[in-house]
Amino acid sequence: MSVFESGAILIYLAEKFAKFIPTDKKGRYQVIEWVMFHMANQGPIQSQLFYFQRYAQEKIPLAIERYEKESLRIYGVLDQQIADKEFICGEYSIVDMAVYPWVALHDFQGLNIDEFANLNRWMATVAQRPAVAKGMKVPE
Repeated sequence: MSVFESGAILIYLAEKFAKFIPTDKKGRYQVIEWVMFHMANQGPIQSQLFYFQRYAQEKIPLAIERYEKESLRIYGVLDQQIADKEFICGEYSIVDMAVYPWVALHDFQGLNIDEFANLNRWMATVAQRPAVAKGMKVPE
């Protein structure tokens, strides 16, 4: 079987190995909803920000500002979601795996996330997971 797109790959692996996705219908679909939120919002927006900041031959301040503001809006949505949870959907799941690397690179993209206390707490918690720490060192 062949699967493409990072979100689909995460869902496939979680289901194949019965890990990092709830087995109850409500919990499972909540995780899938947030994976889709990431795929439709955070990934594309922060990719565009990265492009306009780092690779565009011409710096276009309006584009950079637009993607910075949208990235911060997305961080605000995540901050609210985890206000009363340790992880995005309660327990550590594939959505935390998908979202974390993008948030962890906020400094690299010049995004100040000091105002997002819940997001910072979540980021510190996820960073302490041994597999995350190991994965974030790739491709050292």
